[in-house]
Amino acid sequence: ERAGYDPRGMVSFFERMLRANRLNEFKGAPSYLRTHPLTVERIADMQGRVERMAPRLVPDSFEYRLARAKLRALSGSAPAQITYFRSQIAERTVVRPREEVYGLAIALKRAREFAEAEKELNTIRTGENAHPAFEWLAAQLQAEQGRRDAAVETYRAALKSYPGYRGLVYGLAELLVDSGRTREALALLDEKVRDDPEDAKLYELQSRAYAATGNRLGQHRAQAEAYFRRGNLAAAVDQLELATKV
Repeated sequence: ERAGYDPRGMVSFFERMLRANRLNEFKGAPSYLRTHPLTVERIADMQGRVERMAPRLVPDSFEYRLARAKLRALSGSAPAQITYFRSQIAERTVVRPREEVYGLAIALKRAREFAEAEKELNTIRTGENAHPAFEWLAAQLQAEQGRRDAAVETYRAALKSYPGYRGLVYGLAELLVDSGRTREALALLDEKVRDDPEDAKLYELQSRAYAATGNRLGQHRAQAEAYFRRGNLAAAVDQLELATKV
C-alpha cells in the first residue's frame, strides 16, 4: 500500500487462484500441517487487513486512459464501438475527452471510415493536446489509404518530437520494410538497437528487414537476439545454429 498499489488487488488475485485450483484446494493434509495456508485462509486474512485501511482514491493517468480506450476500440465489433465512443463524447458538452476521441478514431479505422477517422483525430493532434499516440494513429491512417510516403514523413516528424516513443519506431520500421525501403529500415533499427539493446521487438523487426533483403545470416542472428531477450534460450541457440549453416 505504501508503494501506491491498491492492496484490494491481492484479494481478487487470490480469489482467481482459488477458482482456478478449487478442485485441489482441500485435498491432502489439513491446513495446520501444511507449509502454506489455504487460499481461503489467505483471502480471509487479507480482507481483514484491507478493511482496517483507510480508503484512498488514485486518479487514472492519461496514458492508462489512452490504453483503455485503444483496447475497447479494438474489441468487439467496430460499429458497436463507434456507437459507444460517440455516445461518450456526446455526454461531455464542454470538453471532448481526448482518449474518447482517440478510441473513436481507432474504431473508425477498423470500420475503414478513414476520412472520418482523420477528421476526428485532427481535432486532438495540435497544441496542448498533442501526444505521440495520436501521431502514430495519423501515420497508420495514411498508410492504410496508400499514402505511404506521407505516413513515413509523419513518423519521422513525430520521432523528432518524441524520440523515445517506441510505438513510433516500431510503426516506422514496419512501414519501411513493407514499402521495400529495407535499407532505411535497417539504418533506423541499427540506431535504435544501439540506444536500447534490450528491446526484443527491435531485433524482431531487424530480422524481418534482413529477411526481406535475403540476408539470412543477419536474419537468424537478429532473431536469436530477440529470443534471447525474451528468455527463450533454446530458440536462440536454434537460430544461431541455422546461421552457421548459411
